[in-house]
Amino acid sequence: MPWATPESLAPARCGFVFAATGAKYVAAAAHAAETLKTTNPGFEIDLFTDAADLQTGPFSQVHPLEAVWFRPKFEALIRARFDRTIYLDADIRVLGDLSDVFDVLGRFDIAATHVTGRNQGFAHRLWRKPLPAAFPQINGGVLGLNGAEKNRRFIRDCEAAMRLGETSGDQPIFREMLWDSDLRIAILPAEYNARNTTLWRYGGSKFAAPRVLHHSGFVGRMRADLGPVPPRAIYGRRLDRHFRRLVDADRSLTPGTKASVPAPQHDTVFHRIRDSLARLAGQ
Repeated sequence: MPWATPESLAPARCGFVFAATGAKYVAAAAHAAETLKTTNPGFEIDLFTDAADLQTGPFSQVHPLEAVWFRPKFEALIRARFDRTIYLDADIRVLGDLSDVFDVLGRFDIAATHVTGRNQGFAHRLWRKPLPAAFPQINGGVLGLNGAEKNRRFIRDCEAAMRLGETSGDQPIFREMLWDSDLRIAILPAEYNARNTTLWRYGGSKFAAPRVLHHSGFVGRMRADLGPVPPRAIYGRRLDRHFRRLVDADRSLTPGTKASVPAPQHDTVFHRIRDSLARLAGQ
């Protein structure tokens, strides 16, 4: 059951956008949008792209990009026709309702999740000054924006700074500019952008289910025919099935459910080591 519908959110116009350049990423965005339409029915989904003569497919509208570069997401957020916009990367699969993020955007300017692998080199890159580790980079794969002019202006300023190319990647610049801004930032729970699935790989239904799976393999493992890469090809059949059982057992996604899903203990390294030690101890 969705948290909200386009009608219940009126008069605010709420919708999703993707941005993709090149045939492979455009195809991946369309596959991602299909999963979004299934799990978040009724909301409009737009695509910003450099593709010529593209059929709309799962998209409500297709907009030609004014400039083609490696971060078209910023143009998509700036030009989005919605009052509250959720941008999604092409390498995602949506498993659950995201409409409550639109409600969050009624109170906050930006909604996003933190980078999870925060001890990796890229997560320690800085732009112009040091910042506290307690204010880490955010992952731009799922990014909500309240469309007020001051917020769009902030995105324009970020894009302008990124085009100067003073540092690799957009996240160090975005982090510092957020730090220096007066924007209200809502940090979403990890399940809204499941970049690292360790929590769910070893956890049962006491944890909230992943709503968005985010993995570069959804693009990188596409074949020459550009067909969709199913989650089971990335995570394996057992974990893919576990994700969907968790969705059915999540009280915020399936109100009234009493389903209980155990941790997939048989598939964890920890329990294999524990069992091996127990066998050795018994010898």
